Amino acid sequence: MYKNQNRKGERSNKRPNLRRCLLLLIVVTSSFVTEYAATADRQWRDTKTRRSIIRPFLHEFLKEANEMFSMYVYTMGDRDYANTVLKLIDPEKVYFGDRVITRDEGPHTKTLDLVLADECGVVIVDDTPQVWPDHKSNLLEITKYNYFRDKRVEYTKSYAEEKRDESQKEGSLVNVLKVLKEVYEGFFSREVDKKLDIDSKDVRLLLHDLCTPQC
Repeated sequence: MYKNQNRKGERSNKRPNLRRCLLLLIVVTSSFVTEYAATADRQWRDTKTRRSIIRPFLHEFLKEANEMFSMYVYTMGDRDYANTVLKLIDPEKVYFGDRVITRDEGPHTKTLDLVLADECGVVIVDDTPQVWPDHKSNLLEITKYNYFRDKRVEYTKSYAEEKRDESQKEGSLVNVLKVLKEVYEGFFSREVDKKLDIDSKDVRLLLHDLCTPQC
């Protein structure tokens, strides 16, 4: 139910909080944080027995996305894993609060059935599309952040081996943010904002028109 509806489903004359009509699911995987068990020549942040590196541009991404969307974390990790990563990327709970879904609450595949929102207003950012069998039209796919060498991929050097990192200006998070801004602007166009006709909008149609196969 959108915030401009009362309990009987009738619309009120009060202007809704439009930003809260859009929800962004941030999937905490190798999209944002990469982990490795060994020591490396870099400034690290500990996550129990592993070491983690935060993807470049992540904090800027979260700050700008938070201006447009209500953000949730959805991970197939357990609650302890989610809390550990959130302490790295959102220690003050500015962006996600306690809005976290883990494998403790859900099935083996990810589903929007666990999210209290209309599917027409939900954008998913994930690097593993196959775990969303019923919601691919909501998905904005992002590349994995493999700072370390991926043994499954031959003849490619990792960022660590090349002694560099993903670009702050041209990396995947920058591209994803550009698409999210276009979705937001398309969803809340002047005509829609004037008439408050948000029920007729669907982010899935906007994503279909805007997205390349992978950002």
